[in-house]
Amino acid sequence: MLRGADENKTIIREIEKKEIAGILEEINWKNLSDKNYWTKLS
Repeated sequence: MLRGADENKTIIREIEKKEIAGILEEINWKNLSDKNYWTKLS
């Protein structure tokens, strides 16, 4: 029982890490495209 709960916690942690990484990646892409946009304007 306890072992299963621990496994679930680690799985949830891995999912959270992936979600955070995905969000950070999206922000990076937005920043990159913004930079490209601004360099095109100038």
